[in-house]
Amino acid sequence: MEYFSFTETAKFQRKALDLIGDDGITKVQIFLCKYPTVGAVIRGSSGIRKLRWSASSRGKRGGSRVIYFLALSNKRVILLDIYAKNEKSDLSTEQLKRLEFTVKEWLEQIQKKN
Repeated sequence: MEYFSFTETAKFQRKALDLIGDDGITKVQIFLCKYPTVGAVIRGSSGIRKLRWSASSRGKRGGSRVIYFLALSNKRVILLDIYAKNEKSDLSTEQLKRLEFTVKEWLEQIQKKN
């Protein structure tokens, strides 16, 4: 198992606590350390991935979607968003653009630190 540094957006933290709880967030992180590329890359997103995750005893079918970005070369993961499957099926173009901007800013900050 590889180890990664995790960053969570405020939006992810707030929504994840409601959907999967503190333990669920930890489980997502451990899972992504074991299987970092498991999430499907969202078409046209510059590498943002979507992972199915069970939400508070609802199973995967009634679960949630974890949206994350994997920077393999830096051994880092940014947890961008999470939403219930019944909340929406996919991200809108506008939501995806905002997430891409967040990733771009995050990568620039990492570059400045190195």
